[in-house]
Amino acid sequence: ALYKLFHRNKLGHCVASQEQAVLSAGIKLLLSDLEYRKTLSSNAVAFAVENFNATKVRSQFQNLLKETAQKKKHPAQP
Repeated sequence: ALYKLFHRNKLGHCVASQEQAVLSAGIKLLLSDLEYRKTLSSNAVAFAVENFNATKVRSQFQNLLKETAQKKKHPAQP
């Protein structure tokens, strides 16, 4: 799941292998490609701000609580 999240949104460079050569190649890529690192970093920060903003998360949680309370007051009829 994390691999897909990171890969789809270009949030980080994931290596899905435990082979030493593959891990080494991933590390070398990150060390040698400044633009790639900048892109990953920028995307990760933007994703975090968008998806983990305290005000937004608090609002979403409050709405979820309200919806849950409404459902308990007025349960769906079969």
